[in-house]
Amino acid sequence: MAPGTGYRVRSGGQTSTPVSVTGPTDPAPPFLYDLDQLKPGFGYLTTRDDTTLSINVTLPRDGSVGPWPVVVDYSGYDPSQPGDPPQEALPLAYQGYVVVGVNVRGTGCSGGAFNFFETLQSLDGYDVVETVARQTRSNGDVGLVGISYPGITQLFVAQTRPPHLRAITPLSVIADTYRSTAYPGGILNTGFALGWAADRDAGAQPAARPWVRSRINGGDRVCSANQAPRLQSTPLASTLRNTPYYQPFEDQLAPRTFVDRIDVPVYLAGQFQDEQTGGDFSTMVPNFAPSTKLKVTLTNGTHVEPLGPEQATRVLEFIDFYVGRRIPHLNPVLRFALPVAFGQIFDTADVTLPPDRFAGYPSYGAALAAYEAEPKVRVRWENGAGRDPGEPFATAESRFADWPVPGTIARTWYLQPDGALGDEPSTVPDGEPRGVSAFTYDPSSKPASTTPGGADQLWHKDQGLVWKPLVEGDSSSFVTDPFTDETALAGWGSVDLWLRSTETDTDLEAPSPKFAPTARSATSRVGGSEPVTGRSTRADPPSCARSRPTARPTPPRCPPMSSCPHGSRCSRSPMSSDPARVCGSTSSPRVATSRSGSSRCSTPVTPPPTRSPTPTPCPRAWCCRCCPTPSVPRCLPIPRLVLRCATSPEASNDVKGLFAEWAGTTGMSHWRARF
Repeated sequence: MAPGTGYRVRSGGQTSTPVSVTGPTDPAPPFLYDLDQLKPGFGYLTTRDDTTLSINVTLPRDGSVGPWPVVVDYSGYDPSQPGDPPQEALPLAYQGYVVVGVNVRGTGCSGGAFNFFETLQSLDGYDVVETVARQTRSNGDVGLVGISYPGITQLFVAQTRPPHLRAITPLSVIADTYRSTAYPGGILNTGFALGWAADRDAGAQPAARPWVRSRINGGDRVCSANQAPRLQSTPLASTLRNTPYYQPFEDQLAPRTFVDRIDVPVYLAGQFQDEQTGGDFSTMVPNFAPSTKLKVTLTNGTHVEPLGPEQATRVLEFIDFYVGRRIPHLNPVLRFALPVAFGQIFDTADVTLPPDRFAGYPSYGAALAAYEAEPKVRVRWENGAGRDPGEPFATAESRFADWPVPGTIARTWYLQPDGALGDEPSTVPDGEPRGVSAFTYDPSSKPASTTPGGADQLWHKDQGLVWKPLVEGDSSSFVTDPFTDETALAGWGSVDLWLRSTETDTDLEAPSPKFAPTARSATSRVGGSEPVTGRSTRADPPSCARSRPTARPTPPRCPPMSSCPHGSRCSRSPMSSDPARVCGSTSSPRVATSRSGSSRCSTPVTPPPTRSPTPTPCPRAWCCRCCPTPSVPRCLPIPRLVLRCATSPEASNDVKGLFAEWAGTTGMSHWRARF
C-alpha cells in the first residue's frame, strides 16, 4: 500500500473516517516519545501506530546515581518477562546501565500480529530507542544489546537511524535469512532454521507463554487485549517451506543489503561453525559504510562464543566506550559472577578475567583514541584448543585492518584421481575410469544428528559430538599432501565440481576437515572448517525421472577458518546430502577428476598467527598471585571484601540475584558486597 491520505477502512458494512498511511521514512509525531513515563519493572510502551509493546525496566545495580545510559534487549523471546533482564544483558545492570527488555509486536504481552522482521518491527525499535531516551532516568544515550535473535534485531533497527542510538553489539547473527540460514547453498535447513521458525509460530499464538498467561490471570487487561490480533500473524515455517527459490522480497530480510545504512559504532562477533545462524555472517563485513566505527571478532566454535571468557569483557568494553562514554571498567562484582556464568554455559572452571585494558589512561578521549587505533578485525585461532580441550580458549589471536584480510591469497587445489588434492589440474585423459570418483548416498552412513545432547551439551567442553568418519563409497574424499609450514586459512572459499548424478535434483555438502600429522582429526571447538553446501541442479518442479544431467555447480562462498600446522593435511569431501530431497534417497553422483573435468576447491591463505604466551599483568589495585602456564596466563585475584548488613530488600536482592550460590555459603539473609 502506497503512503498517502484519504484511505478508508470498510468492515461489516461500516466505513471509517479518512486515515493516513505513512511510509517507513516518515517521522513519527514529535509528542509520541513524551507520552510514556516508564517505571521500573513491567510496563508498556506505545509506538507510532498506537500498538503497545510489553517492556521490563531494570535500574542499575551498581549503586550509581542517575540519570544513566540505557541498553535495550529487543526480540521475540521473553525479554519483557517480569523479573531479571535476559541473561546476556543482566551484567550491564551491574555496569551502571538501565536495561530495558522489549518484546516485538505479536509476542509476549505486546500487541499486534507477528511477521518475521517486517518493516513495522524496525520502526517499533526506532520508537523504543527514542522513547527510552526521553525518560527522566535516562541521560539520552541508548545502545542495543543481545545475542542471536536480539542481535539480529539490532541490525534491522539501526538501519532506521534513531537519533539517540549510540552503538549496537550484534552477536552471533545472520547476513541473509534465506541464503545463509534458511536455504544455505540452496538446501532447506531442516535442522535449526525450520525448528526455530516453528517455535516462533508457536510463540505468536495467543497467550503462548506461561508468564503471559500469568499476567492475564492476574488481571493485566492490556496484555489480554493484545492477544486478539495474534491469529493474524504470518506463519514463518510454512513460508520457508513454500519459498524454495529466490524471491526479491528476501532482500529486505538480508542485513547484508542494508548494513551500509547503519551510522553508529558496531561490535560484530560470530563463529564460522555456528550451529544456529551459520558462518555466513562475515560476508556482510565489507558492506558496512567505510565511515562506520566497526569492531569484528571472528572465530570457530558454537553459537554462544561471544559470551565466553575471551570475548565477554570486550563487548562490555565497547559498550562503555560508545554508550557509557567513559573509560571502560569492569565492576568487581562481575569479576566474581561472570566466571560462575562461564562455568554454567561452557562447563569451564578456574577462569580469571583480564584486567581493564584502559585503566591507566589519563582521560576518556585518550583511551578512546587508543581503542579506535586498534585494528578493527580480531581473529581467534583454534578456539577450544588453547587450554583444556574443548574449553572456549584460543591458541592464538591475529589483528587485521580489514576483512577479507588484506593480502589474502587464493590457494587452489585440484581434485586428483585416487583421492588426492594437487596444485595442478589432473592429467588423466577423459573416459578413463580413474578420471571419475563415484559414490552412492546412503542415509545410514552417518547419524541423523551429530549433537544428540542438544545445544546445551554442544556448548560444554565435552560437546558429546557423534562424529562418524566418512567412508569411501558413501562419499568421495580428497586429501592434500602434508603442509611443510604452518598455513592459516581465513576467509571465503569455494568448491567447483564437474558432476553427473543419477537424479535430477542432488544436494551436495563439502566439509573440509583438518588432520593432524598422526592422521587423527585435529582438536578444536566444533571443528576448524566449514562445510560448503550447494545444488548440482534444480528441477522446477522436482522430478524423479532417472536422468543423467551434467552440470558444473559453483556453491556459494564458504568462510573457512583454520590454522594448519606443519605436517597436517586438509581434506575436501563432496558428498550427497539431505535424503528428504533426493528422489528415492539413492542418488549416485560422480565427480570428474580428469583433464577437462578439472574439479577444484579454493581456500583463502592469510599470514599465520603470532603465538606469544605473554603473561597478563595483574591489576595493580588487587592482591594477586600470577600463575602463567606455557600457553595461557592465569591470575588468581584476591580482592578485599567488606560485608555489611542491608535492611533494604531491593539492595539485598540485587546481590543475591547474581550470587545466590555464594550468598548461601555466607549464612546471611540480607547482605551487600562493597569493594
